[in-house]
Amino acid sequence: MGSRVCARKRIRQAGQTIFELGCLLFVIAAGIAVAVSFWRHWGIIGALIGFPVGLFGLYYLYVGILKLDSWWLPVTPPCCCGEGSSSSYDVEFLKEGLFPGGSLEFVYTCQQCGRRYVKGHRKFLEVSADNTLHPYMKHAPFGRWRLDGD
Repeated sequence: MGSRVCARKRIRQAGQTIFELGCLLFVIAAGIAVAVSFWRHWGIIGALIGFPVGLFGLYYLYVGILKLDSWWLPVTPPCCCGEGSSSSYDVEFLKEGLFPGGSLEFVYTCQQCGRRYVKGHRKFLEVSADNTLHPYMKHAPFGRWRLDGD
């Protein structure tokens, strides 16, 4: 009688992590703070208006910061052909790396022109037909993608 391996899916239990709970409490505290501030000026009507203003104001501020971050520091630069956004690439995972040392990588293929790229630490390199790498763009600290002259 052979041994049987039982593969089970990990079941995520309902509930929140400590971080999620902390974020929720912070948003509620912001809503209460705005409600108290509005209550001092306009009474109970101000408190009823201030609480949702505080909740949604903080939420939209957070979403706005995330949008600004993804606009200012995009994951991938535009392709040479001018098509430019992270969604304009097909991403493929390679088991054998192109970089020295055999690291695992993702290959980004432009949907418009078919050019292939790999992303290293702060660099975006073009992959030629014979799998040699050519510098294309580099990501400056706290900056945007710039042409790489190396």
